[in-house]
Amino acid sequence: MKLRSASLTLVALVCLSACSTPPGSVQASAQATDTWMGTLQGELANYRRDMDAADNVLLEAIKAEDERSQTLAAAPVEQLRIARAAGDKRTLELFDSLKLAVDGAAKDPIDLERKLKEIDDRLAALLAPFPATDPSFAEARSAVRKLGQPLPRSVKVAELQALVKQVKDDTEATRKQLKAAEAASAASAATP
Repeated sequence: MKLRSASLTLVALVCLSACSTPPGSVQASAQATDTWMGTLQGELANYRRDMDAADNVLLEAIKAEDERSQTLAAAPVEQLRIARAAGDKRTLELFDSLKLAVDGAAKDPIDLERKLKEIDDRLAALLAPFPATDPSFAEARSAVRKLGQPLPRSVKVAELQALVKQVKDDTEATRKQLKAAEAASAASAATP
């Protein structure tokens, strides 16, 4: 009986120390991955900050260009008024031919609408924020960090107890099946 108890204790110690703890290479790899992910997360934060700054500069440039184009759009109307008042036929003729060319280009509303939508889509994609990676990185780092640490003794003991219980339950089930098979074999042998 003591030999059986000593054997079970030895098996329990082996399971407790080896089975529940990841190998050293796994722990080292997990720790290195965690460190790398921390570095990458910092670099992504720097990149996001730089991209936000670049987007703000670009947005300011677009706003300035929009203001400039609105000012330039108002200038021809004012010049046309002055040319009419001064009776400058050459300027009026040039303006009319330019207006015809612009009106001709705008006659295809489907093409114009497609081009405007394409410009709007490009601008929206350009100004879309960089997706946040912090929550998913935190979850991944937490999972990797767990691989890099040995399991606490209480977890090892609980896993060992579950293993021993499973082996005991399986052994009892097998014994019952063997007894039932022996009984069925004996009953069939006794029946002529």
